[in-house]
Amino acid sequence: MRIHITFIAVIVLFCLGHFGLPEIAFSQPGLVAWYKLDGDFNDHSSNSYHATNIGTNWTNNRLGEQNKALAFDGRNSGLRLDNRFPNIFQGNLTVSMWVYFNDDSRAILLGSYSTANNVNFEKHTGTRLRIWWNNGQRDFYTPNNVVSLRKWHLVTFVRDKQQNKFIIYVDAKEVASTTNVGNDITPAGPFYIGRDSRSGETVTNGMIDDLRVYNIALNASQIEEVLRGQVTVDPTRPAPAATTPQPIDIAGSWSTGGDRKHAGRINIWQNGQTFTVIVSWPSTDTEAHIRANFWKSYKGEGTFQGRQMVFKVFPSSSDGRSADQGYVYHWTVSDDNSRITGYYTRHGKRTSDQQFTYFKVKRE
Repeated sequence: MRIHITFIAVIVLFCLGHFGLPEIAFSQPGLVAWYKLDGDFNDHSSNSYHATNIGTNWTNNRLGEQNKALAFDGRNSGLRLDNRFPNIFQGNLTVSMWVYFNDDSRAILLGSYSTANNVNFEKHTGTRLRIWWNNGQRDFYTPNNVVSLRKWHLVTFVRDKQQNKFIIYVDAKEVASTTNVGNDITPAGPFYIGRDSRSGETVTNGMIDDLRVYNIALNASQIEEVLRGQVTVDPTRPAPAATTPQPIDIAGSWSTGGDRKHAGRINIWQNGQTFTVIVSWPSTDTEAHIRANFWKSYKGEGTFQGRQMVFKVFPSSSDGRSADQGYVYHWTVSDDNSRITGYYTRHGKRTSDQQFTYFKVKRE
């Protein structure tokens, strides 16, 4: 009998070593949703909060493996959870994922909007992270520059009710925390990955991989285990072709929505490394003034600094005169020339956190 059992054990071990272990459902304490994003949009926890694709594309992950991360276009793409999402907003929670940002525009990573008790986890301008909780009852930012552009990071958002703290981690290191976690809520949804109910400038422009949602507050050691368990991409490997910058070619018409119906418009003339810009917008927001072509405009020119455009603008009057009012625009051209993001300062100071995003107007 002992010989028979030993023979069976040897056969089993040979099969496991030769053919590999079958993939089994992943079980981890507190894990209520897990989007591997390895070729499907399914929740690989036991809860089946499956997502529907809205125009995302498969791309290489941080290991350089093909079709094992999702690319978001910064305009419309995302995943929708179809009114089913983890009910984690009445207690502790953790949202963790690998992210890669192409530019410094806003990037909703997981969120809802225009509904009751909405919530967003995002990257905001200034390469800082943000938690928007319960229609803004709590609006928590990290300091600037906690993530780098064009580099994979593990970002983790934690709500810890016992400590009454929101905590945000980057690569398993705490970068910010704040007291007062706000009310327990039941958001109406639906929730999205890579965006919320809005399209345009709040949509992620970059990549997301391995998104996990927990109904517990992970601590730094537990997040470190997640980080150590995922090897980062070998820097000697070539970057995905999609992130290779194209030569700057932005001459033409642009608008905040990518078509001629949107009010905020710019026209750009480019001659090699120099450019001239006309920025125009209605003198009021009324439809009557838009239709009657009552517009204000600024003119500026300059020289590209890499993919940066920093230039002074001068308002133009109806008689052709202009005056220096202290406005300077700071713009960045995306690697694929599809969008321009930026802000302005006046007399050297940034007057608001508002970020402008322009898209190329397609020829009709």
